Amino acid sequence: MNRWIGLVVALTTAGIAGAAGVFLAGLFDLGPVDDAFISLRYATHWASGNGLCFNVDEKVEGYTNFLLVLLEAVAIRSGADPVKAMIVIGWVAFAGLAGLFALFAARHLFPGDVVFPTTAGLLVVLNPVVLCWSASGLEASLYALLVLAAVVLLYGSEESYRVYGSAVCLVLAAWTRPEAVVLLPVMLAVLLVERTSARRVVLYALVFLLIYGAYFTGRALYFGYVFPNTFYAKLDYGNAGLLARGLGYLWSFATAVPVFLGFVILSLCLMPRSPRWVTGFLLVVGVQAAVVAYEGGDHFAMYRFLVPVVPFLAALVLHPFAMLARRMRQRATVAAFVAAGGMVVLAATDLTVGRQAFAGGGSNPTISQFERFRFECRLAEQWRDMGQFLGADAPPKSSLATFAIGAIGFYSRMTIVDMVGIVDPVIAHQERRDRSAATGHDKFDNDYVLSREPSYVLLVAVLTPRPLPEDIQRRMLEAERVQKVNLDMFNNPAFQEEYRPATVRLEGGYMNFFVRRDLPTPEPLPRDG
Repeated sequence: MNRWIGLVVALTTAGIAGAAGVFLAGLFDLGPVDDAFISLRYATHWASGNGLCFNVDEKVEGYTNFLLVLLEAVAIRSGADPVKAMIVIGWVAFAGLAGLFALFAARHLFPGDVVFPTTAGLLVVLNPVVLCWSASGLEASLYALLVLAAVVLLYGSEESYRVYGSAVCLVLAAWTRPEAVVLLPVMLAVLLVERTSARRVVLYALVFLLIYGAYFTGRALYFGYVFPNTFYAKLDYGNAGLLARGLGYLWSFATAVPVFLGFVILSLCLMPRSPRWVTGFLLVVGVQAAVVAYEGGDHFAMYRFLVPVVPFLAALVLHPFAMLARRMRQRATVAAFVAAGGMVVLAATDLTVGRQAFAGGGSNPTISQFERFRFECRLAEQWRDMGQFLGADAPPKSSLATFAIGAIGFYSRMTIVDMVGIVDPVIAHQERRDRSAATGHDKFDNDYVLSREPSYVLLVAVLTPRPLPEDIQRRMLEAERVQKVNLDMFNNPAFQEEYRPATVRLEGGYMNFFVRRDLPTPEPLPRDG
């Protein structure tokens, strides 16, 4: 395909995808999740001159998406609204992913065609896994775009361009998610399979290692630890329990898309007659799956850590259809129907993947993955309201202890005492206390939390239709199966002695929390209208 036609296909697909994504996100009430506001608070503090910190004067690397934080900080420094900047970055990456996949499809799957590459690009990003996490405010779509770009560039026609371009994209991907580092051997293997000279293979490795190595060393010196604090809080070098959880995560995804994976297996069977990019794509999928299993998956719904493999799986699904269609060049109508069959398989997956069951606990019963994700979005909205109340009505220099640190922390601007250690190295470096808890919620030390004398403690982190007496709060905490940190705090004798319950009426319901006994209960200020 002519280069300029390919560019038009990519830009057209990106434009349509961006508009469709924003429309569907509004239609299904998709939006940022709580963790997105952790990164945004870092970016806001950085842009305002306080450095890379969650709480001012506390150097803790409580994020693993440096490039996203950097882009957000630049946008905020330029005068953009922080939340709007966060959302726009996600949709730009979403549109770019659609355009890049369409360009790849136009060159490698359906050369000479315009409709099928555009359709393929749209179906890849309108998969609910990609759609949800592009609306989330987190880095998933940006990471998927950079990984796809790094791999696709290796199958370009200009050797120097693809070596430098792919290496830089891989560095940016590693700045976005640290697990991209393990893709370096895959890239070098692809270069060798492509019969690239040994000099260029070494050059690729040096470009990546020098740039990423400088970044890795700089951040380690700045924060004082070799790995991000989230590594110690969540992974801590891994264990058998995390591996079992990660394998379950992969199995859940596989059972949600059986037809999808069936055609991937067909691509494996066709490998002796397949183009070399198929091998590279399979390697990326395998390595990413292994990393997800090692990390234990994620406690969110909609398979956040598998967003980057969706484009690669889609290409592998379309590959058998593309091969068959090319063999039928003399029968254009039949070839078109064959190619359309591949699009039907992608569309069918898009319609079914979000229906996979998500098993929660306590107040979160088994629901679909898609509905659980929407619930996470609504939780972030409630925590936004709580944070806005505390930021407006709490006395200056107040602090809050909670596990829901994202939106509450961002909107309140108060000091946050993180009860599960994502932004607290003291808790992050302890042993796991609750191995049945969700990943990232299994370490806690409530005696240490109380030693920091937070002004307020939030345990039941949802708005309720009526005030909750202490005995009802206890029952809710006892029913919560995914973490025990809140119940442990509630039962702590020092907590019961030093804090009293309080309830305030917010617009969406009642906020039930605890106030240190030497402080007054904050009262909502009169609102206009």
